[in-house]
Amino acid sequence: MPDQRISTSLLTGFLGSGKTTILNALLRDPATGETAVIVNEFGEISLDHLLVENATEEMIVLESGCVCCSVRNDLLETMRDLWEKRERGEIPRFERLLIETTGLADPAPILRTLIHEIDISEHFFLDSVLCAIDLFNLEETLEARFESRKQVAVADRLLLTKFDLLERELGSEAAHACLVELEQKLWDLNPSAPHVVAQNGAIAPRDLFGVALERGEHVDAWLRDDAFEATDEDESDHDHAPGHAHGHEIRSFCLTYDEPIPLRVFEAWVTSLLHFQGPRLLRVKGIVHVREVEKPTVLHIVQHAFHDPIVLDAWPDADRRTRIVFITVGLEREGIEASLRHLLDHEIE
Repeated sequence: MPDQRISTSLLTGFLGSGKTTILNALLRDPATGETAVIVNEFGEISLDHLLVENATEEMIVLESGCVCCSVRNDLLETMRDLWEKRERGEIPRFERLLIETTGLADPAPILRTLIHEIDISEHFFLDSVLCAIDLFNLEETLEARFESRKQVAVADRLLLTKFDLLERELGSEAAHACLVELEQKLWDLNPSAPHVVAQNGAIAPRDLFGVALERGEHVDAWLRDDAFEATDEDESDHDHAPGHAHGHEIRSFCLTYDEPIPLRVFEAWVTSLLHFQGPRLLRVKGIVHVREVEKPTVLHIVQHAFHDPIVLDAWPDADRRTRIVFITVGLEREGIEASLRHLLDHEIE
């Protein structure tokens, strides 16, 4: 049976990063499709010019046909309420959900909710994590605020805003040179997240949505382990150890294994990681060749939350290696590798 759940994307980004402008542009674009939006408070986002009617005190319908509501209570209750009203026909039958966070919000709890809460995961699935990036203030923000570094680290797409301000301040040539340097800082934090430039807040929805991991499509675009392979070739030019260390304890690296991993070793390894290192695992995603399973198994972890493994219908290409991307706080590649190697060397009988 086709997956009837709602594709869900999280829009995050530090204070002043341009989330509101991006959200408004997306809601005006017909390609976004039938969408529901959850924002933290209506007062924080300028949607007044789009209002058509009140659906309920907590919910409004926009002229685009989208539904918008605010998080005045618990996010879980808001999502349940949206689903129930959709099924009863009280609001448009939306096919996508966008959740916009405050600038200081930690995205991890929301991701854990989408992965771990059974009654939510029955109706919604995580499609993409989007992070708006204020290029004009990027260096200062990353240096001063760990929240901003964490938002970058867990994202699937980085949405670059305010390049026009850089050009106005520095001139075109200097601004483009500065952009290269700023993008390198972002690659260091999260090599697997593509960069998408917002033109006055406008971004094509096709560049943001449709990762569709849950449906077994485009797993390579979701994983993007090739980005780590490309940067690892240049490690000798950097001061830090293999992987990407950033001085703020966020680490990113990709582990690759040629031989299939025994199922019991895989299960024991994941269990031990979650038990001992859960809070330090910002995001772990991978495609795993389990010895007892012919088809590829998809691994997805957000801190303590472990998404039930998904067995895909087929490998995306001829590459049958296990490839796992780690973005962590203070965990080095060597320790993670050693823990798996120990279990492989002493395979469970």
